[in-house]
Amino acid sequence: MSKIGWHIGCIALALNFGIFWTPIWADPTAADSLYLLGDQALKAGEIDRAKILFEQSLKKNKKHAPTHCGLGHVYLVQEQPDRARKAFRNAEKYQRKMPEAYFGMGLAYAREKGQWVRAIDYFCRALAEKPDYVEAQYHIGLTHLNLMNRDAIRAFERVVEMDPDHPDAYYRLGFMYEYDLLKKDDAIEFYEKQLAINPAHKDAMWRLGQLYRTLSRTDQAARTLSQLMQTQGTNQRQYMLELAEVYLERKDYKKAETLFETYIAGLNARERMPYEDISLLASERETEAFKQAKDRQIILQQFWKRRDPTPITEVNERRVEHFRRVAYAREHFGTAVFPWDRRGEVYVRYGTPSHKSASRDRQRESHPEDWAIKQRLLDRVDWAAEILLSDYAASDGDSLTHRGAGAERAQRQLDRQFQRLYSRSSERNQKSEQIRKRAESAMAVGGLGAFLGRPIFPIQDRRAWEYWIYPGLGEGVEIAFRQMPGAPDGVFDYAVLPAEMATKMRHLWGPLIPEQIISQAPREIYVPAFLAEPLYYAAYPATFRGLGDSTRVEIYYGFPASALTRDGGDVRINRGAVLYNAKGDPVFKTAKRIVLRVDGKTGIIPDIIALDVKPGSYYLAVQAIEERSGRTQVYGMPLRVPSYRHGKLRLSDIEMAASIEQTTGEGHFVKQNLEVIPLATRHYTQRHLVYLYYEIYGLSQDAFGQTDYQVSYRLKPRSGQSFGAKVLSGLGKLVGIDQNEEQIAISYDQTGDASNVVNYLALDLSGSEPGEYVIEVAAIDSRDGQKVTKIASFKIE
Repeated sequence: MSKIGWHIGCIALALNFGIFWTPIWADPTAADSLYLLGDQALKAGEIDRAKILFEQSLKKNKKHAPTHCGLGHVYLVQEQPDRARKAFRNAEKYQRKMPEAYFGMGLAYAREKGQWVRAIDYFCRALAEKPDYVEAQYHIGLTHLNLMNRDAIRAFERVVEMDPDHPDAYYRLGFMYEYDLLKKDDAIEFYEKQLAINPAHKDAMWRLGQLYRTLSRTDQAARTLSQLMQTQGTNQRQYMLELAEVYLERKDYKKAETLFETYIAGLNARERMPYEDISLLASERETEAFKQAKDRQIILQQFWKRRDPTPITEVNERRVEHFRRVAYAREHFGTAVFPWDRRGEVYVRYGTPSHKSASRDRQRESHPEDWAIKQRLLDRVDWAAEILLSDYAASDGDSLTHRGAGAERAQRQLDRQFQRLYSRSSERNQKSEQIRKRAESAMAVGGLGAFLGRPIFPIQDRRAWEYWIYPGLGEGVEIAFRQMPGAPDGVFDYAVLPAEMATKMRHLWGPLIPEQIISQAPREIYVPAFLAEPLYYAAYPATFRGLGDSTRVEIYYGFPASALTRDGGDVRINRGAVLYNAKGDPVFKTAKRIVLRVDGKTGIIPDIIALDVKPGSYYLAVQAIEERSGRTQVYGMPLRVPSYRHGKLRLSDIEMAASIEQTTGEGHFVKQNLEVIPLATRHYTQRHLVYLYYEIYGLSQDAFGQTDYQVSYRLKPRSGQSFGAKVLSGLGKLVGIDQNEEQIAISYDQTGDASNVVNYLALDLSGSEPGEYVIEVAAIDSRDGQKVTKIASFKIE
C-alpha cells in the first residue's frame, strides 16, 4: 500500500470510530449542524462537499474547534499537510487540550519523513487527555510499525487491551510476529483472531493463507484463499496465483484448472488475450494454422492436447502451467507495459528459473548446479572476465572478492575477520595460514566468488539489471536483462553489449548475448513436477480384429508388486491410453480406475485395456497413476494399426502370456473361451513356461465349410546363447520338431470349420540360457497357399 493510501485508510478508521463530538441537537442553520453535515460527507468520501460545509460552518462560528479538526482531515486527504497542521492548531487554540486536535496533529506529522517522533508525541498527548482514546493508541502502533520498530508490538497489545474487538490491531500484531520476530505460529493465531472479529479483513486473510502454505497446511491455505477469492478488489490476480500455487502443491490440478478458467472467463477481451496467445510457444506450422483458422478455439484445443503430459486424465497440466506462467508474468512484469516486458516472454516460455538476482536485490547462487554454469560461462569468456571484475570492484568496494579500487579496504576487512577468528591462538599455525591463503584466493581476479549474485554478461551504463539461470536450457544458461533507456521504471529488455566495446571483446562475449541465446533455444521448457518420482511398470500393445472394419488394440500392463505403495492390501491405479494421429491430435482415448490386490512383495500384477480404432499410423501414449502417492509414468511409441478386413488371410499380433487356460466362464482376461493372463514385461524365469496367444483370420473353406492349414513356429536366440525347448501344449496335430544350434522349428497341421480361429502355444525353456529370444509364427493356408507371419520377442532371466 502507498503512503497516501495508508494515511487515507488511517483517516477513514479515525472517522469510523468517531473522533469528533457531534451534537445532534443543533439548529440546521448553526455551525454545529453544518459541521455535522460536513463530517458525514467526509466519512462518505465526498471531500469537496465536506470542505464546503466545514467552511460554511466556520463562517457561522470561526472558533468552532470540531470544524477546524474536520477541515484538517480534508487537507490531509488533499495532500496539504501544512494547511492541515494549521487547522488542527486552530482547533487546539479554540478548545484547549482538545484530544482530537492532538490526534490530528499526530496524523499530519506521521505522514512526513523524519517527523515520526513528533507524531507519537501528539498521539500521546491525545491519550493523556483521553485515556480511552483507542485510535490514538492504535496510531502510535502504526507509527512504530512504519519504522519496523518492536515498540509497535507493545503499542498494539495495549490497543487490544483497550478494545478486545478492535478490527485491525490483531492483524498488526500478527504482521510483527511474522516479519520481525519470525514466529509464524504466533502470527497465525493473531491473524485467526483478527478474522474471528473482522471476517472481512482481506490483509489478514491474505497473510494467513500465505502462512498456511509456507507451513504446508495446504487444506487450511486453500480454504482461506478461496474465501479471499470471493471478495471484490484489485488484487484478484494475486489471490488467484497464490491459491493456484496451493492447488498445484497439493497436486490438485483439476481445482487449479477450474480456478484459472473461471478467472480468465471473467476478464475483458484485452486482458484475456495473453492467456490464449500461443505465439511464444508454437512452431511456425502451428502459428500459421492458428492465424488461418476460422475457429481458433479448435486449434487451441489441439495445441494443448498435443502437449498434455498426462493424456488419460481430465486435466491438461501443461495448459494449467501456462495459465500460471501468464498470470505470474502479468502480475510481476506487466505493471508498466502490456502484457509484460522481455522478462515476461522468457518466463512464459521457460517458467521459474533456478536462480534470480537483481541490482536492487542481489542474491548469491547457493546451488552447485548454478555454480557450475557460472564457472563454465567464465571459462568461456576467458580474460574478458578480468575486465568485468575490475568494473565490479569500482562499483562496489565493500565486497571481499573485489580487486582494484576496493582492494585495500577488502584486505583490511579480511585481516579483521582473520584476527577475530583466530585471536585466541598465540601464534598462527600452518593450518591457519592455509585458511588465509584460501580466503585471499577468493579475491583473485577471475574467481567465481566475485560473480555470485552478479551477471556474467556486462551491463551497459550501470543500469538496473536482473539475471536468471536456467540449468535445463541447453547446457545451462544465464539470461541477463537491463532497464530499458527512456522506458518507465521497472521495464526491462535483454542486456546488450556496450556500443564502444572492442571487436576482440565482442567476439568473446558474443555467445553470451541473451537475445542470441534465446533465439537458438527451444520454444518452451516444461518439466512436470509430478514426474520427479516415477511409477515403474511395463506396458506393450498388440492388435487383433475388432468390430466391423475396426482393429482392436489391446494394451497389457504389468505392475511390479515391490514398486507399489499399498493402502492395506489394495493399490488404486488410474490407467489408460491415447492414440495420436499424424498431426499429433488425440483421436482415441480410454481410461479407467482400478483397484489392485497386492498379496505379496514380489510378482507382476497384470492388467489389460482395449480400444477399437480405425487402421492407420498412430503414436501411442500409455499412462498409469498411483492415486495414493501421485507417482506416474507415461510411455510412448509409434504404432502401426493394421487392417484385419475380410477376404484375405491375416494373422494378429502375438500376445506373450503368463498362463493360458481353457474356461467357460467370464472374466477380465477371458477371450474366445480362454483365460489369457498377459505378461507385460515379457520376461520369464527359467522355471516358468512361455505362452503365446494369437488369432488367424480369413482361412479359406471348401464346399463343406472345412479349413486346412499349417502353423509353424521358429524360435532362436538373439545373441547365440545355447537353448532347448519342449512343447507342452498347443492346438492341432504336431507334425515335427527340428532343432539345430541356431533355431528350433515346430510345425502343426490343423483343420476346422471356421475361417477365424484362435491359437496358442506353451513352451518349456528351462534348459535355455538367460537372454533375449525371438519367435516367429507363420500360418499357411493349405487350400490357396496364402502365408502370413508375425514376430515377437521375450527374455529369459
